[in-house]
Amino acid sequence: MRRINTKTMNAPDDHMKPGKPAGVVREEWILGVSVASSLVLLCIGKSIMAGLANPVWLTVVFVWLFAVILGSVASVVRHADHLAIRLGEPYGTLILTLAVTVVEVISISAMMLHGTSKPTLVRDTLFAVVMITLNGMVGLSLIVGGWKHREQQINLQELILDISTMGEWCAQKREKFTGGNEGNGETGW
Repeated sequence: MRRINTKTMNAPDDHMKPGKPAGVVREEWILGVSVASSLVLLCIGKSIMAGLANPVWLTVVFVWLFAVILGSVASVVRHADHLAIRLGEPYGTLILTLAVTVVEVISISAMMLHGTSKPTLVRDTLFAVVMITLNGMVGLSLIVGGWKHREQQINLQELILDISTMGEWCAQKREKFTGGNEGNGETGW
């Protein structure tokens, strides 16, 4: 079991000590980029968006905004991780979970503000996030298991049990959402 040195854990980081503003600027540069990007879009956003019919300009704007969003999310997670280390369990896990949830809710909310009314957008987005996450976990498990064990045994009885359980669960959910009226097109299924 590892012991945690509480003296170094509770001590302020070098960049947080008074007289070290260069360290803060070096670590928090993405905040400046995010604020600058927001101000640019606020001031001249209409002229930037007017040129999106050009594929080259669309690619430039997409890469720029994607990099800013990805950097900002990474910074939020880094700060949440620092707080999680300082606070320890269980508060650290809660902070990390809350940070990721807030980022996801903000992303979905921003996507919903595009103007047209699509009531199934949130459901479809959350379903896509869950499927991508689960498929990623299964794929990663298969790859790591293949590297570690070279050849994996398949337990057919457990596989059949898992598939039948998932099939029963899907049938129950379908019944719940369709209300027994399958194929009438009223529920979006």
